[in-house]
Amino acid sequence: MAYPRRGGDFCEKAIVLWYCVAGVGALAAAASGKCDLSRSGAPCDLDRMAVELGRGMQQVGEGGALVLGTQCHPDLTNLAAAKGMHGIQAKNCIEMLLGDEMARLDSEAKTFYITGGWLNNWRGIFVEGLKWDEIDARQNFGYYDRILLLDTGMWPIDDEMILEFYEYTQVPVEIVSVTLDNMGKLVDQILQKEGG
Repeated sequence: MAYPRRGGDFCEKAIVLWYCVAGVGALAAAASGKCDLSRSGAPCDLDRMAVELGRGMQQVGEGGALVLGTQCHPDLTNLAAAKGMHGIQAKNCIEMLLGDEMARLDSEAKTFYITGGWLNNWRGIFVEGLKWDEIDARQNFGYYDRILLLDTGMWPIDDEMILEFYEYTQVPVEIVSVTLDNMGKLVDQILQKEGG
């Protein structure tokens, strides 16, 4: 299967553009060598995200696949369409990982989800990126009954980091093992779509 590239060239692998610290390990494993990866940025500043996505999409070229949740940026559909790219039909990387299982987990409790990537980068996301001090964190996380840390096996889980994140949010953190099956299925679907 050949995939179009900018300038009319074709290659045997699609180039997948993804964005955010959460998806790197999961996406790389899910793609299983079926595509080349191009990373673009972190998810805190929407204006910066749009610029970085535009730059990344320009590098990837028309026909690339976009692995980014439909709700990760308010103008994502238009940004992708303008560059001739298609995206995975999931709200965010958590839904990409969990699929239908997310509805069951949501029915159990008010849940905030993170991956190992988010845990490893929570200070950069919430403290530096969003500028939340501990009071802001408690106000924003106070709605939730629990934080589920989705363990894909791609990131080491550090107990001390979990404790530090708990102290910041004051919300219990539970670890749930998840497979990459759903994300792999979604990546396969988008690659089939890109390959025509």
